[in-house]
Amino acid sequence: MLSVITPVFNQRKTLSRVIECLIRLTRLIPCELILIDDKSTDGSAEYIQSVMSQSIDLKKIFLKANSGPGAARNAGLNVASKKYVMFLDSDDEIIFQTDKHRNNIRKILSLLESSVDIVRLGHNKGEWLRASANESAKDQECHTLVIDKNPEILDQIPLVECWGYIIRRRLITTNNIRFLETRIAEDQPFITEVFLNAETYSETSTLNYVHYGNSTGAATSIRETSAGDYLQAIDQVSILKAQALSKRKIFLENIIQDLTRFLPWYCLPYLQDEGWLDQSARLNSALQAVFTRESKDRGHTAPPTEELKRLAEKYVAFGREYTGRIYLYGLSPIAVSLVELFQKSGLGVHTIVDDYRKHGMYRGIPLIKLEDLNQDKLEPEDKDGNNIMLVTQLVANVAIRLANRADRDCRERFQSIWMLDDSFKIRKFEKSMVPLK
Repeated sequence: MLSVITPVFNQRKTLSRVIECLIRLTRLIPCELILIDDKSTDGSAEYIQSVMSQSIDLKKIFLKANSGPGAARNAGLNVASKKYVMFLDSDDEIIFQTDKHRNNIRKILSLLESSVDIVRLGHNKGEWLRASANESAKDQECHTLVIDKNPEILDQIPLVECWGYIIRRRLITTNNIRFLETRIAEDQPFITEVFLNAETYSETSTLNYVHYGNSTGAATSIRETSAGDYLQAIDQVSILKAQALSKRKIFLENIIQDLTRFLPWYCLPYLQDEGWLDQSARLNSALQAVFTRESKDRGHTAPPTEELKRLAEKYVAFGREYTGRIYLYGLSPIAVSLVELFQKSGLGVHTIVDDYRKHGMYRGIPLIKLEDLNQDKLEPEDKDGNNIMLVTQLVANVAIRLANRADRDCRERFQSIWMLDDSFKIRKFEKSMVPLK
């Protein structure tokens, strides 16, 4: 009934967990697991080759060259044979919300037998949520909704990643939907096109997709080709918009605007490379559109190179203004871009705080959770309050929520808390920003 497609690149440590969670799931829902090794170098391929299981239908694919998650998932789609597909990252897992929810598996089976197009699983992003999942679970009724009669669905679901959904395979094959074979943003056009063509939708709290952020994954790295890859995703969604029925064009326009806001961050680290931006007229055009939209208050827009330099100078000046330690909240593309920019300018980031990712290091910078910012776990020199925190989130309401949480839990540890807003400005967090309940 369900093909689970898992691309693998250097995730040997977590592969056994993926297989174990699918063995548990297949006892209740007939599954096949398709593992695609993307030319790993850490023993993942050898481990996949050695796996023999009578408990699950297992297919193995070994790519001849490292090609990225989009190409790996496409290879998995080519051999999928079940009625439904689901994409499971190689460091994530599927769990039951509570033990009692196992009894509700019939609801999911009934949904799948009815040929609903999309089923959204419950989402728990990271270990810190998993502990409380069993306490806060609420059983949802698995109702099937017709999307055209409930258009708000398209606005309420953040269509960014492909994981966390069970998708009818015929919907994908009939419309020839495939992933971009790029290093980043490869799943944004895919999941957008899936929803664009879907007629029916449901969701369940019986199963949870637990996403463990990977601090070394493609989503948290920026390379010279990243801006071009990201631009391909924007252009692909723009093509979908041109072909779509009028009633879904607004939904696509919102996605395009959300995507383009992040484009400058994939360019900032390479601004100092002479002639880098001049190589792409299309990239210049896309950036011009972003800055034109975001600079209405200034009444004019400079060429993209000048606008990027203005942003870079502003952020470096912000970093130089403070002699204390700089903390970034959120290991996002924005944070990655700032780290690159700061390091090239001789500035440092002391710590990155991110509740969705495991402890570790990112480019030599400690990666911790907010709960660890208590006096017992900080180094003595970090307890003097000579710290500032910058929330790296462009969405204003999310930035305010994160800043408020940091202020509430860690007020004595920071001189001040700052946020990036939708127009790339850095604003100091004030209590008055928090909306009244």
